[in-house]
Amino acid sequence: MQRLCAEAAAKPSVKSDSDVDSLCHDLFFSHRAQERDDNLLFVRDQLLRRMSDPGPLLSLYGQARRGESVPDDERDPLTGVLRLSGVTRVEDGALRVRNRIYERVFDAPWVRENMPDAEVRRQRAAYRKGILRA
Repeated sequence: MQRLCAEAAAKPSVKSDSDVDSLCHDLFFSHRAQERDDNLLFVRDQLLRRMSDPGPLLSLYGQARRGESVPDDERDPLTGVLRLSGVTRVEDGALRVRNRIYERVFDAPWVRENMPDAEVRRQRAAYRKGILRA
């Protein structure tokens, strides 16, 4: 959010809500931005590489993303990773996605695509598609 505000303040051409939306897309939502933004890369690495099996962590993040109650348990290493990565914040004793940028970048399809069994599911879907065409 700080980066968005700083960029908007530095660009006199940003005058309307749609200008801010466009700037936000360029900074965070484009494929290029998601591969270059240090903050997004840090969060992605924390979610995917911090633990030997990212499945449980991604599953817990998915619950928080859907608005399900994920208690902030200081003894649970998974909730600790979610907090320390910056992708979530604590609100009323539960984890919530920190902001709309993270919510959109690390969305439900992203979670599904990065689950450990995602490649197997893609291969099965391609196989089924091939069978149906034959």
